Amino acid sequence: MEYPDPFTRQPHWTLLCVPADNTNESSGKLGASPSSEELLGPAAADLDLSHAHLQLCLALQLPLVIVITKYDLATKNGLKSTLQKLLSALKEHRRRPLLITDPSTSVLEADLHTIEAADLGETEKTLDLLVDSPLAAVPVILTSAVKGTGIQKLHAFLRRLPMPTQVTPPASTPISPLFYIEDVYGVRPDGIGDSSAIIGGYLRYGYLAVGDELLLGPYPVDVSSDDSDSGSSRPSRKPAMPQSRSFPGALSAKPKNASLRNRHSEWQRVRVTSLRNLRLPVRKLHAGQVGTMGVVPVSTPNVNSSINRVRKGMVLVAREPKAHKIIKVRFEEKQAEGVKDLSVGSAVVVYVASVRASSKVLSVATERMELNHSTNKTHNGADEDDTFGFGFDDEVREPTTGTVPPAVVVTFQFIASREFVEVGAKVLVMPGGGPGLYGGNERGAKGMAGLEGFVGRVLGDV
Repeated sequence: MEYPDPFTRQPHWTLLCVPADNTNESSGKLGASPSSEELLGPAAADLDLSHAHLQLCLALQLPLVIVITKYDLATKNGLKSTLQKLLSALKEHRRRPLLITDPSTSVLEADLHTIEAADLGETEKTLDLLVDSPLAAVPVILTSAVKGTGIQKLHAFLRRLPMPTQVTPPASTPISPLFYIEDVYGVRPDGIGDSSAIIGGYLRYGYLAVGDELLLGPYPVDVSSDDSDSGSSRPSRKPAMPQSRSFPGALSAKPKNASLRNRHSEWQRVRVTSLRNLRLPVRKLHAGQVGTMGVVPVSTPNVNSSINRVRKGMVLVAREPKAHKIIKVRFEEKQAEGVKDLSVGSAVVVYVASVRASSKVLSVATERMELNHSTNKTHNGADEDDTFGFGFDDEVREPTTGTVPPAVVVTFQFIASREFVEVGAKVLVMPGGGPGLYGGNERGAKGMAGLEGFVGRVLGDV
């Protein structure tokens, strides 16, 4: 099944830099340097970051350009080993590698300010394959910052890389603003006792203008409105009456309008007071743009203090959507092979759009797929040419198989709060729950010290 790609801040292109001397004996591999273990911890001492980032980019299906650096330091065997690992990973994900001609001459620094016509011509031939689909191929460019080799070719690629088409909402859904909050810069009181917040993020659909009134959320519905966003869903005060041992909730009397109050407290109405794009004040923000804005709560009883609890992962919408506590994610092919080993009840970190939330696994189920013969084809075109005379193309050719592994559907439950999730959104699941790679303590952003993860899509029956 083909889904749209509602992944917030989808990169137009990703440039992955890999050192040409990235071998086990060189400093290109993380762990050879003593400072690496001190910075990232012992769990990441043997982690090859170049390979880990490549696998993550391929799993996320990002438009990719690989830049081989330190070409002046590479030996033939070392370069062969590096390219063999890259080509094997690319073909494993059915991405066609396009090896750019071997740079053999040094370039003066003064010549780097211009781009040769021959380089532009070679770039045009390569990029013709990427116009229809940026995922059709992966250019691989060899460069040396010391001698300047390959830098002009890289500049030519940066100049001519095609821009992806703008994502539009489904035809069945009327276009309305959808703004993902990715940064919260501060909350400040104004002169009359209320508060305003400065937030930043990405406008996916529609447009926003100064003075627009929108719904901000989802807020946790099981905490009081004056709690701070500490990431805990525990109630702020103890119950007034004793609880039953056999049934703790038996003596808890819920008001008749409790569900209505929670429904209104999950989404709060705010007004846009200012807009900025590229740090410049604007009157409107259009779809596809990243910007910042000031918002203030609309006068409603008991919601003024809720602006203090704005957090990353919230959204601004025109009409109240559904927030989810539980989501189902479908994993296919290689991603399904890895995610099927997740145990029920295990802790993971779920990344979807601007949401980064600690979650737990509720269920793991396999789903049979129909055989798609096109998925087993290997590319035997220009990428099979041995450009550098290394003779390793036969070694990395992906074997053809006659079976397709079953898809896996995993059900996740957000631990801290409910989240807004688009149907078909791309999801990155990071197993574990320990300290992050760089020791960050942001709520919901903890994960294992590495880049091992699984990518799937949100199903429609969440």
